[in-house]
Amino acid sequence: MDNNNSGENIIPTPGEVVKKAKFNKSFILVGGLVILTAVLLIISITSRNSSSLPSISRESQTNTAYTNLSISEELRASTIPGKYETDVNIDSGKNQITGVQLEISYDPKVLTNVDIVPGSFFPTAVIIGKEIDPVKGKILYTLGTAQGTDAVSSKGPLAVISFNKIGDTETSIEFLPETLVTDHRYDQSVLNETESGNIGILPTSNSKPLPTTQ
Repeated sequence: MDNNNSGENIIPTPGEVVKKAKFNKSFILVGGLVILTAVLLIISITSRNSSSLPSISRESQTNTAYTNLSISEELRASTIPGKYETDVNIDSGKNQITGVQLEISYDPKVLTNVDIVPGSFFPTAVIIGKEIDPVKGKILYTLGTAQGTDAVSSKGPLAVISFNKIGDTETSIEFLPETLVTDHRYDQSVLNETESGNIGILPTSNSKPLPTTQ
């Protein structure tokens, strides 16, 4: 009987098994290091490319709103007997204004016959919308530059509010959240802050401007 085992599989010795296991572990470790090195290289290249791009300052990203609105507390006599006027003032700061939406509230039990017209801020103002609710005491007034005219960067009276006042009760004219200001360079409102105005006791004669009592 031929005992030649040359055609059969040779069973590895325990020592050979250990060597093979170490080899596999080393292979996996080397492969992992190669992958990690490649990932770090990609990150390094990406970072260098990003740093070469022009930077955008935080101011240009977030600070686009410079415009302030306020209700003047300097009252003046209207041309209509018994009525007074106050200005809605605007200061555009660095903005270039093309339109403004005013949402304003007042106490209809104290202020009556309320009206609003453009001021001198827009040289050729276009009235886009005007709603006055004498029951709720609310004004929604939208105006802007005429088509083909330049945006305005300045300060002054945006609008003029006129009214009659009942009694000596102090009251206020306030801005509401839907007050918006547009700058043709941005797609969001550039309104920075608003300041309401107090209306105090009026004189018996409205022959000259009168500052309200604060």
